[in-house]
Amino acid sequence: MIRTLRERRGTTLVELVVCMLLLSIFLLAATSLIRPCAEIFLRMQNLSRAQMISDTMVDYLQGQLLHAQGTLRLCDTGYDEDSAGAVFQTAAAANGSRGTAVEFQVSTNVDRDENDVGRGDRAAAYKLIDGGYVPRTAGTRAAPGGVPAPVFETPLAAGTLHERYYMPGKNGEYLYKNDTGDYCAYAGTDAFPEGFYMGMAVRLEFTVYSWMPRKTTDPVRVTALDVKVEVYASEQDAENGAAPLHSRRAILDLADAPRLVQGSSPAAAA
Repeated sequence: MIRTLRERRGTTLVELVVCMLLLSIFLLAATSLIRPCAEIFLRMQNLSRAQMISDTMVDYLQGQLLHAQGTLRLCDTGYDEDSAGAVFQTAAAANGSRGTAVEFQVSTNVDRDENDVGRGDRAAAYKLIDGGYVPRTAGTRAAPGGVPAPVFETPLAAGTLHERYYMPGKNGEYLYKNDTGDYCAYAGTDAFPEGFYMGMAVRLEFTVYSWMPRKTTDPVRVTALDVKVEVYASEQDAENGAAPLHSRRAILDLADAPRLVQGSSPAAAA
């Protein structure tokens, strides 16, 4: 009886420890193989998303700029509150032929102001497209009597594509001012909903690609722009100069050949 019980003894503590040690080694080896695979999968997924964002954005920009009217201006973009006014300054080093934001004229359903020529007519607004920082611009119409005007009041984060609209007055200045007297947009919006970017951020660069033959005294009329869209993993990566996840260049045709305007915008911010 005693012999039988001794022959049926269980696992010893030493055997259990050795077994757990071997199991840990196997799990560590498996994890070391799975982790790189998971990182590669996530990177490929982010690259696919970044490519989708850049492709969609290029198609959107082509649709917006194809029939740009009147004038076209290339500006620099501000990416934080301190540099928000930079979007109104043309890139002087490139002589106005390069910038990170594009401003052009479009038709609008907003009536002209009584200070403007042709009161009661529909106005041609300046439309500004960029991916920078858009501050709160609440204000009132710059008109006799201080009639309130629809203005853009919601700040937009940097790294997303924005549209802003500015109404020109009779002297070529923008029509609306904020409480501090600076010219501001009467409307603005995100080009895409917030979830479209999936936490990523974009940077844009526009360059004059081609223009119509002209005499020395004739204005330059732009027939195509070169646009570079860079997609970053986050706005912080974009600010820190990290490599973009995806970069794409494309040629955007301008069927109506708007006139290139150089120099500071009428709404130069303080």
